[in-house]
Amino acid sequence: MSSPTPITIIQGAQFGSEAKGMVAGALALNGQYNIAVRTGAINAGHTVYYKGKPYAMQQLPVAWVNPDTKLVIGPGAYVHVPTLVREIAMVEIATGKLLKDRLFVDSRCSIHLDSYADESKAADRHHKIGATGKGCAEAIVHKIKDRGDANLLLIDNVLPGAPWTWVNASDFLADAYHSGSKIMLEGTQGELLDFHLGPWPYVTSRQTTAAAWVAEAGLSPVFQYEILLVARTYPIRVAGNSGPLPKETTWPILARTIRYRLMYLGFSSDHLLWVDEECLKEFEDKVIQLDGWNLLNHHMQPQEWRDENKVLLSEYAGDVFANMHKDSVANLLKLFEVTTVTKKLRRVAYMNELEVLGLASRMDAKIVLTFLNYKCPEFHNSTTAPRYFPRAYAAVTTGPQHMHFHWL
Repeated sequence: MSSPTPITIIQGAQFGSEAKGMVAGALALNGQYNIAVRTGAINAGHTVYYKGKPYAMQQLPVAWVNPDTKLVIGPGAYVHVPTLVREIAMVEIATGKLLKDRLFVDSRCSIHLDSYADESKAADRHHKIGATGKGCAEAIVHKIKDRGDANLLLIDNVLPGAPWTWVNASDFLADAYHSGSKIMLEGTQGELLDFHLGPWPYVTSRQTTAAAWVAEAGLSPVFQYEILLVARTYPIRVAGNSGPLPKETTWPILARTIRYRLMYLGFSSDHLLWVDEECLKEFEDKVIQLDGWNLLNHHMQPQEWRDENKVLLSEYAGDVFANMHKDSVANLLKLFEVTTVTKKLRRVAYMNELEVLGLASRMDAKIVLTFLNYKCPEFHNSTTAPRYFPRAYAAVTTGPQHMHFHWL
């Protein structure tokens, strides 16, 4: 019997969207993982590139990009059948191969019904606290309160002949671990959104720690683990009244910072992160016309103001973009980020290096630093990494289509 290999856990260090999907996809290809596991729910989208095309995955592990990696959806997952079926079909078209022989779904997974999104919208947590509105909290609540009254497991809601193999993931993964298989747990969202540990009430509906992914996969806590803590140089939160974001700034401020650095270093406007000043001014003028200077400088407003203007904060960017020239919007979206799931403009902040390093120290984790190209745009699509963060385990310094890992 082979000696066990430590299980790799991909863990978000901030408020999600740290590029965990890109990291997991790159590791799946470079690290030759035998098995990749994902649990979570459909309120997190992980983007991975395959043959130059982006794929946003809400249910499947992004390690599907490696045809030799087996994919497991663990017992702690809440599965929305239409989403899972769509993703399976999308992957099969992309790869030209069926997933049936390498996709394994735990028979204890829970179901996520379409009606849960309607319940979530009625509660309006989307505007109150920045929730996605997909109904993920409702899925958890129904599983708890409806025990004995409804068939709320995935296996009870899928016809025979499902395009995957049913397994007991606890046994499947334990056997693989003890036989020496290399396993990856793909965590979703981020540590600072954790239901118990985050800034209540601006938290997600589940725990989002490395320990949670171990538990949701049905793995033993005494196995050996390696935690890769993924952190952005400029962390984000979802649009709207989504809670505390220390050191918050705005996309126009960041765009100008990047452009000034590029100009100083002699780059021209054809750089992929260069946003034109005219487009920034058009955006800012439209924001001011919509609701004045307070909205333009929303990052400086107190929580009371954000509570009063929660709908406006969630929706304003979409309204502004709709009234701008499409070429200007395209220029802004070279840098401005919108959420994978809700397609709204994210909030952005400067990195709190001490917080990330402290979290890594407490977790005995290694840091994967992403979005270095925001900090140092001259390294966009470059294979040479700056050493501004000497404790970083790996740095991603590329554009979205290619990942280069720099082991520091």
